Amino acid sequence: DDTQLSLAVAGWLTDAGAARLPDGDDFGRRVAEWGPVARGAGLGSSTAAANLATGVPWWESGSPTYGNGVAMRSAAIGLRYQGDLGRMRDAVAVSGLATHRHASAVAGGLVLAAVTSYLVAAGDDVDARALVDAAIAPLAGLALPEHPVGGSEDRATLVDLIASVPSLLDEDVESVFDHFYNGSAVFQSLPMTVWLFCRYGGTDPEEAMVIAASGGRDADTIAAMVGNWVGALHGTRAFPERWTGPELEYRDELVSLAESLYGLWVGDRTRSS
Repeated sequence: DDTQLSLAVAGWLTDAGAARLPDGDDFGRRVAEWGPVARGAGLGSSTAAANLATGVPWWESGSPTYGNGVAMRSAAIGLRYQGDLGRMRDAVAVSGLATHRHASAVAGGLVLAAVTSYLVAAGDDVDARALVDAAIAPLAGLALPEHPVGGSEDRATLVDLIASVPSLLDEDVESVFDHFYNGSAVFQSLPMTVWLFCRYGGTDPEEAMVIAASGGRDADTIAAMVGNWVGALHGTRAFPERWTGPELEYRDELVSLAESLYGLWVGDRTRSS
């Protein structure tokens, strides 16, 4: 479902062309069409797809859930609107509210998009503190609720959890998995994604992906989000050929949409210059 909905977002942005803000009704239609063919869909996204299929408008179709369904699909927004935080915020809000009406869930989508944008423009050497700053800067001023921290009685906002990552980089991976509890809640999986990328993504992308995919709980979404950032920083050369060859499902569609998003971004820069 991570790949399926990422393709839906990328197609939505591509078909919108140079429009200031892609159409919410169009995205709602895409989510409704995805519902019957969804693989491993989370409750928030599948419920929204069912609502949209019955004619509920996109701004009312989402559930008040704090799942990671917005974050997992928002990298394409960071690619399309690189360097333009205002348009990233608008697109994340429209696509996010269609499935998730919880502030932390939509905020997670903005983190994914903003960090993707940051990494595309970064050099090969990314400092963990700088990446964390890029992740939480777009959330400044947002009133985000506190959530449980792992299995403890502590509570923290999504911003606080992401900001804590640099202090944990010397910990072993199993203890960090236990600390954040890498489940499907965005306040669990997104800080874990930031930690994995900061620990491995800059220097050993394949290791980052293998550990992310092997961590249990919501491993597929964590691997998808880590993979988005590894790809944004290093490009496809970061991945072994056995992962990116012609047998990869959706490969041609992924490449075509990526090229289209890049072309639209270049067009924006040309028009503004």
